[in-house]
Amino acid sequence: MAALVLPNNPRVYRGMRNANWCSRGVVRHLAFLLRPASALFPAEEELSLGRTAASAVDELNEHHGVGELLELAIQELPHNLAIRQDADNELKAYLLGLPVFSTEQAQRDLAMTMATDLALNSKYISPKDM
Repeated sequence: MAALVLPNNPRVYRGMRNANWCSRGVVRHLAFLLRPASALFPAEEELSLGRTAASAVDELNEHHGVGELLELAIQELPHNLAIRQDADNELKAYLLGLPVFSTEQAQRDLAMTMATDLALNSKYISPKDM
């Protein structure tokens, strides 16, 4: 089990960049999938998180709320995930250990399983409740 490195903060937040990342007050697995490389962007290697709900969305032009996760819930998942503090911003962190949602079926299945587990452990907070 990976050790988490965010001291004294039992929660992290995933900004809902896309409206389809949440539905009827529930965080969907789509919020936790890493994008593969494209012609415009390299493959994602980590998932951005905030240490507060506000910091999870402060760099987004538009957002649809946040998903709140307990660090302990992440640690207890059987996926060996880790949270790394952003060295330049104490209000930002990264979730490490997720596979890219690729074209390879086994990797896609693993990415879906891990993303679903994270979504099931997330609590949706709407923009008006932040």
